[in-house]
Order: sequence, then C-alpha cells, then structure tokens
Amino acid sequence: MSIWQPGPRPTWVQALNENTDPAWIRLDPDELAAEAPRADRLVRLRQ
Repeated sequence: MSIWQPGPRPTWVQALNENTDPAWIRLDPDELAAEAPRADRLVRLRQ
C-alpha cells in the first residue's frame, strides 16, 4: 500500500498532454528491449 500521492501536474505538462497524441510515444516492451542495446552503442561511440 502506498501513502504517497502526487501533486497536481504543472500547467506545461497539462498542455502537453492535451495537445499530444499518446500513440506518438511507443512503450512496447519488446521494442524498448531491442532499442536499448542500439542506444547504448551510440552513446559509447560518442564518448
């Protein structure tokens, strides 16, 4: 059981949520797992 309750979202977050299509942000677990090694490689190449 959690006691913590988040406060109200800032105005800019509310505006972003109202004007952004949720489908734009993909959170498919398999897709994220496949992307992680590629992103890690890119970060290492830039260092």
